[in-house]
Amino acid sequence: MDEKHIAFMRRAIELAQNGVDNDQGGPFGCVIAKDGQIVGEGCNEVTSTNDPTAHAEVVAIRAACRNLESFQLTGCVVYTSCEPCPMCLGAIYWARPRAVFFSATRADAAEAGFDDAFVYDELALPPGARPDLSVDGTIQLEKLDDVVFVGRPVFGQQDATVQLFKIDPDGKYAQKVKVTFGRSSVNTIEVKEGLKVGDKVILSDMSAYDNYDRIKLN
Repeated sequence: MDEKHIAFMRRAIELAQNGVDNDQGGPFGCVIAKDGQIVGEGCNEVTSTNDPTAHAEVVAIRAACRNLESFQLTGCVVYTSCEPCPMCLGAIYWARPRAVFFSATRADAAEAGFDDAFVYDELALPPGARPDLSVDGTIQLEKLDDVVFVGRPVFGQQDATVQLFKIDPDGKYAQKVKVTFGRSSVNTIEVKEGLKVGDKVILSDMSAYDNYDRIKLN
């Protein structure tokens, strides 16, 4: 393994040890690097901040996003002293780094008294079968009629104008187009201009192709 990877992982482990020594929380540390430089790091701070979400990965993600002035960790690599728990894994997916490395496994964590198996077990159950959570219904705030909408893209914000790659009818190429959004829900967003019914677009992170107006699809 590359020496840089080893150095960053050693730093994550050092953060975990420091956190325990300073009574900040559990023995977990995390480093986030981009282009060979650390852009965010942290240790578990659950008990010292009375914040159950202050796991090392979440603390590091928050720090990296502040430093990069972005809500995405595009091109970043996450190094964490232990396999991320379900909450941290979800946060990592939302942050969209390039890669994740971890040292100890969740089985190792369970042996040390940090067992999140019950979370994995409940995630596998249908909502109605989860003993501690129930779905009583949904609350509809607003219903929009005759609206063109798409799944919410990576950088899709309400009332914003972005550029998306629209796939040609033959499916071989995609052309960059300007799209204006309107109101949004959790998973979808209204299209005011730039697309029509039946158009297909790429919703994933295409920032690597910012300098291209047209790309060929495999």
